[in-house]
Amino acid sequence: MNLRVQSTNHIFFYKRFWNSNLIPLIILLFLNIFVFYDHYKGTATFPWDFLGGYHTHSFGWYNHSSIFSQVKWFPWTNLGFPSAIAIQAGSWYIPLILIDLFGFTYSVETATKIQCLHAFLGSIGFYLFLRLFNFEKNLCLLGSICFQLSSLFFSNQQHVDIIRAYALLPWVLWAFHPAILNKRKFSLLIPSIILFQFFIVSYPGIIVSSAYGCLFYCIFNYFNLSTSDGKYKYIFNIFLTLTSSVLMSMVKWLPFTMYINLLTHGKVDVNSAPFYPIHLLTLFFNYDNPAFPSDITMRSLYVPMVTIVGIFFLKKNNNFTFRIGLSFILIAFFFGAFLHTLYPNRIPFLPGINLSRFPLSDWRPIFQIGIILLSIVGWNNIIKEEFSNKQVLCRIFLFCIFIMTVIWVALPSGFEPSNIHNIIVKSTLILSIIFPFFYIHRKITKHIYTNYNIFIYILIALSVIEGVYYHKNQEIPWKTPWNKNIESTLYQLDTHDSENKKQVTTNFNRRDERFVLNINNDFMTHRNNSIYNKCWYNESYCLLGYDNLKFSKPHAAIFSKAVENNNFFNFLINPQQILLIKEGEEFDINNFKLENNKNEFISNIDGVKASILHYRSNEILYKISTPASVQVIENEIWWDGWNVKICNNNICKDVIPSSHTKDYLRTWLVPPGDWDVYIFFQPKGVLSSYIFFFSGLSLVLLAGFIRKSNQKTP
Repeated sequence: MNLRVQSTNHIFFYKRFWNSNLIPLIILLFLNIFVFYDHYKGTATFPWDFLGGYHTHSFGWYNHSSIFSQVKWFPWTNLGFPSAIAIQAGSWYIPLILIDLFGFTYSVETATKIQCLHAFLGSIGFYLFLRLFNFEKNLCLLGSICFQLSSLFFSNQQHVDIIRAYALLPWVLWAFHPAILNKRKFSLLIPSIILFQFFIVSYPGIIVSSAYGCLFYCIFNYFNLSTSDGKYKYIFNIFLTLTSSVLMSMVKWLPFTMYINLLTHGKVDVNSAPFYPIHLLTLFFNYDNPAFPSDITMRSLYVPMVTIVGIFFLKKNNNFTFRIGLSFILIAFFFGAFLHTLYPNRIPFLPGINLSRFPLSDWRPIFQIGIILLSIVGWNNIIKEEFSNKQVLCRIFLFCIFIMTVIWVALPSGFEPSNIHNIIVKSTLILSIIFPFFYIHRKITKHIYTNYNIFIYILIALSVIEGVYYHKNQEIPWKTPWNKNIESTLYQLDTHDSENKKQVTTNFNRRDERFVLNINNDFMTHRNNSIYNKCWYNESYCLLGYDNLKFSKPHAAIFSKAVENNNFFNFLINPQQILLIKEGEEFDINNFKLENNKNEFISNIDGVKASILHYRSNEILYKISTPASVQVIENEIWWDGWNVKICNNNICKDVIPSSHTKDYLRTWLVPPGDWDVYIFFQPKGVLSSYIFFFSGLSLVLLAGFIRKSNQKTP
């Protein structure tokens, strides 16, 4: 009796353990650690853009500001620029805020670990998303493993904002499900925060593709609701969630919009990575094959073979989940491939579509989520015994024909024999376990649940083995050796300076000379060199650096002039320096000899004196004495937000905006007299952005309180 009770208690315990979803979480976490073990250990990181500059902007933001005190100006590279336009800095991103609050330094190593965890975060979100459709938990685990081992979290690992979007999209889909939105009390708070985070850290092209995908997803959910009251509540909750999240996201995007007019120089190729039919072969073959067009990071659609096999067990009378999965695939093809092929330069009639520079990469998560959804529906049909043995054999035969067709199409493209061999082996292994479980177990036992869980475990194991093998054989886009010694050498650091958190408010008498590689007319060809990252770590100054500012009007004008005029170039790299000319005099840089001239000021006007009292990242104090009005030109870049205040004996004139030369150097007028001239940067839209943020947060909280009170009302 006691043994029976004890046994029952154990069964109850393990059942509760499983029902808590802890086991799937642990499995997904261990898979994440196993795949990215070297990254977590600190001996590997992600290459190219990741090392080039993504982490530096976050380093500058979180090591020199907080949620209560924003850094206003990044002075260290590219002559300086407003922090508001560093949209890839991860500002207001909750994981980075928590790291900052707990006192961790944002370094390459920290950034690498966070990047790895995004694959885990995305898989958990996808698991919860699948659970909403009442699939068996093991099937949901299978789908989430396929999602984590898809190309999403490997081929694009150099792009931090793209990976963040991939990780958060399943959570967005989860949040927009009626089962989440239509709950009582404060059910809108979490969806609003999820959507807010998605808006502020995702690549714009993926925000647009996700918006179209979610639109169709919500339409399907709306018509699937059975009551008018449920439909009305669902639409109203969507509206509240969108409104509150958009308002909250203004804390990042409103200050950025203040500079839109200065960020429109040049033309971006919106079709940099087109979505061609040949890219479908990346579902089966290595994407590092040169047969595939576009950049290696932007061309893979890979999901484990288990996903493809599952699709062959769909039925004609398929359910709501089938329609959602199919719509995702069709939407991705229509928007990502067809429209961009039909209108290669500009799509005139759909809002936001032209923001996509990389159609395949932007629409890939929608496409792959659709494939995995269909696959889980197919595997669910199997475990529910929707097919006879004869039908199973027929589906297996169709899959074999499909694989032979894929190989036949791929052969002329020059794929290596090993690729062909791998696809045959993967297909054979999966097919070899399907029919035995249909035929043998039906004859031997009736314990369907137990047997088919073993079946799913085998599928999970095959997916893990295949996915890990697939990515380990093409590590170029997602794995490169890394340690502190490499970091110090690459960034020319004597010590690991990124571990020494400094204060941006430190006073300097004068800005130091700007560092530049290859001081000659081809210096711009090295503008993105990672060595420029040392300026962020050391709080020193570089002429160039990695970011997306080459299309801005100020940078385009200044760097074009620097390439043409060596005297102008010398002025830029000199320590903090000002030129003084008569008011109304046309400025010509060639009137000054600036090579090896490190004086604080240069002027040909008699009686003029000037000195630099202190220099900070976002403020400079000059002492200027002049018998006549003078025009002051700094060897600093101009951006809207730099203001001038002139004081004499504590009596100050009105604050006025600075202006710029035709080459976008910062300039301003000083009247006759002895003056303390205070130059400071004050970005626009910051106060308004906070008002919008708290308005959005208040809206969703108010909705929660109203729901709670209505719930208590008889």
